[in-house]
Amino acid sequence: MQAVVAARDGSPEWRTRYVRAKAEYRMAEAAALAELGPRDALALVENQHAADAEVG
Repeated sequence: MQAVVAARDGSPEWRTRYVRAKAEYRMAEAAALAELGPRDALALVENQHAADAEVG
């Protein structure tokens, strides 16, 4: 998803890639929620945000 957003140029091809990436992201998010449960999924996201903040 981040790579698609970073390559943003507004072209119709980019919009198609963005819509597909967004749909794939949502499916992965739903699968993580189903597998982990809401609390564990939230903890995973919060930990990743904290790690990202340390790096950048």
